[in-house]
Amino acid sequence: MGTPESTDRAEIVGVPAAARLLGVSQQAVRSHLRSGTLKASKRRGTFGETWYFRPAVLQAFAAEHYGRTIDEEALSTASPGKPLQPVGPAPEALLDVYERLIEAREEAARYRALCEVSESTQREAQAHFAAEVARLTQEAERAHAELETTQAELERLRSRGFWARVFAGRE
Repeated sequence: MGTPESTDRAEIVGVPAAARLLGVSQQAVRSHLRSGTLKASKRRGTFGETWYFRPAVLQAFAAEHYGRTIDEEALSTASPGKPLQPVGPAPEALLDVYERLIEAREEAARYRALCEVSESTQREAQAHFAAEVARLTQEAERAHAELETTQAELERLRSRGFWARVFAGRE
């Protein structure tokens, strides 16, 4: 595919116009570019590199991936890098879908934040658990040492005779 400089500017379409022609978001167009399912050319612009599409590529992509055709008149009026103006007001169903999409994105962001919080809480709980296990292990070792000392004293006392044990404290 040639570079956009080698073609007439009327023969190329930017990302915003491509998104409008395909009926998807600009992010969806960029996603198709990253995955390699949509082919385009890059051109260095004022604000960095910009993607440009040939109308024929967009038509083939729309037919293959979305099962629809792009109107020739819409292609001829699409200017490079500029989104097409809407023909009329957006249908109510489209606005409803857009609002639900925004709500879903907000909810996903909340879930992502909760996951991060729960992960940090889990790490804190694991650290607390490890410290508590170490403390209880030390306490168990002390108790075991005390038990051994007490058992040794008991054996010492049992080894003495009965009357020695009875009168041991009366001297």
